[in-house]
Amino acid sequence: MSSDGTETSTNYPLPQFSVSHSRRTTCDMCRERKVRCDRGKPECGRCKKTLKEGQKCTYPSAGGEAAKFSSALRNLHARLAHAESKLQERGISFSKESEIGPRLEFSNLPHELSNDVDVGDIPLDFGSWEGAAIDFDSIDGIFDDTVRESLGLQGDFSAALNPSLPELKAGPPSTTSVTASRCPNPGILLNVGHISEETMQSLFEAYYHVVQKHLQLVDQMKTLQSTLSTDTHQGQALRYAVGMAGAGTFENPADLQQQCYVAARFHLEMAETQTDSSSLFSLETVQALILVARFEFTHGREAAALITAARLSRLIGLLGYDRLGVSDTRTDKGGILSPVRLEEMKRTFWTGFLLKCHATTRCPGTAPIVVDEIHTVLPSKLTTTESDHGIFIREAGTQSAIENLQPFSLLVLAMNLLASTHQHQRMTEANVARTGAQDYNFCLTHERIDTKINIILNCISSFILLKGPDTEICVLTLVIVLGVRIALYNAAIVNVQKASFLGPIVGESEKIGISAANAMCDVLLEADVLGARQAPIYKEMSLFIMPPLSLAASIQLRVLESWKRGTGLNTYNTNREIRLSLKTIFNAMNTFKGSTTHYEPQITKCREFLDSIQFGERFNSELGVPVYGNRGG
Repeated sequence: MSSDGTETSTNYPLPQFSVSHSRRTTCDMCRERKVRCDRGKPECGRCKKTLKEGQKCTYPSAGGEAAKFSSALRNLHARLAHAESKLQERGISFSKESEIGPRLEFSNLPHELSNDVDVGDIPLDFGSWEGAAIDFDSIDGIFDDTVRESLGLQGDFSAALNPSLPELKAGPPSTTSVTASRCPNPGILLNVGHISEETMQSLFEAYYHVVQKHLQLVDQMKTLQSTLSTDTHQGQALRYAVGMAGAGTFENPADLQQQCYVAARFHLEMAETQTDSSSLFSLETVQALILVARFEFTHGREAAALITAARLSRLIGLLGYDRLGVSDTRTDKGGILSPVRLEEMKRTFWTGFLLKCHATTRCPGTAPIVVDEIHTVLPSKLTTTESDHGIFIREAGTQSAIENLQPFSLLVLAMNLLASTHQHQRMTEANVARTGAQDYNFCLTHERIDTKINIILNCISSFILLKGPDTEICVLTLVIVLGVRIALYNAAIVNVQKASFLGPIVGESEKIGISAANAMCDVLLEADVLGARQAPIYKEMSLFIMPPLSLAASIQLRVLESWKRGTGLNTYNTNREIRLSLKTIFNAMNTFKGSTTHYEPQITKCREFLDSIQFGERFNSELGVPVYGNRGG
């Protein structure tokens, strides 16, 4: 219970005094003198010293603040009405009723939305709003009860976001009309309407046979075919997002992917505004956001992808998916959640975690991942009855702790390790440049990451020998972990700049990096990732498999170019192995690059280098002439 009498959640403690409470217990005189009233007495002692005879302390009332707030809202309403009239002059009509029916018809959207609206006629400068200056301190706390009533919530709002509630359902907003700023381009939406149901079914099947190999979001296809999926905007968003992912396996997927992408984003916006009794707080919304962010990352829309990933991370936290223990007792609309639904929520969380790890490697400004705050167990081979408690990611630091985890959990650990290694490299660079913490313990972090690499490699080796349904995930995990080792020793090379006596570490680090790159090449060849049947599956993994491939190609190019200049490793057999390995990795990158152009400069550099060398040619120092072997080798 807080000081103002409102109930607070134990999970989300509120401060004892809000700004509004402080103002209501401070009289006008003290406020002008910028001093604080004595809240322990009905009349302030300081006030008595300055008040004239017969004058009493006057405390601002909540009613007076509400009147000021209502006046400000009336001014805002007048300006919005003026803006609406300007838009109506351009043929864009608005109604107080919802303009979106239960079954959305994209052809009903006005074509005028595709034209640029000249907002120059709308006075947006706040200085021209007469009487619209709002003292936000004076209205702090007024929203407390208003928001609860509008959302249909009882008690404190933070209690409504308690993890014991898996799906939050808010009341309908005051208006559900779609404004021009929130609608996607209707010209594209018209094309979306022409996707036949047969085409959508083909997209679903492509997702399950290809993308589902590593992105296991929707367990059952009937979920996408159910009536529930078509009755809510979050369900429609998931359908189009899955279709968008499946379209990537088609021969010419660009147009179909773009249509599904726009439709998915449109329905997500409608779910966010709670149109047609839809809700943003649902498992389907989280799954759709994961697929949308994946599409944006792999199609050169990194800024949009980072924003989508941030929204996804926040939504997961609000839904409490990061707090799904072994015996979770949260309820759904129909009562206790089924074990299947609960497992789907857990796997969805960890899939979103993979995207978050990738986002931290792409954007240095992203907050580092704090695994101690995650209370959702990793997927395990053991059932609940066989294990008293699951394994949390913060506990997965030893061989015995992770030996019973599923291959998907090892992929999660590998991506988390990749994010930690990128953070380690950034900290090392800042430490060398003397712009970061001078007491950063490079050696301790390096040893900790290297130990975890060895643990994951030992565990994944027992899976990779088996030709089971998780072979693709095992191969992806191996490639990522080997990429982590390359990144780790790249950081060691950066750290050499701190002192000249560390120079020999460069050669040793390059040898370890080259060894990891060659091992990565062996994994690709053993798994036949470039085969006709396997290539489409691994191409859909481009978001996760391309970064380690890029790291391997980078260190191989660096060593081979040093060899051409007469420095570095200079053994023919060693360089021949590196060149053949680089050729394999180049072919993999060229096949898996997809629609993104992020890796195109490096692919071009590899191609030019491979074209400049002659395989099977070496110099015989005894005879003084070149000796030609098999040029294909």
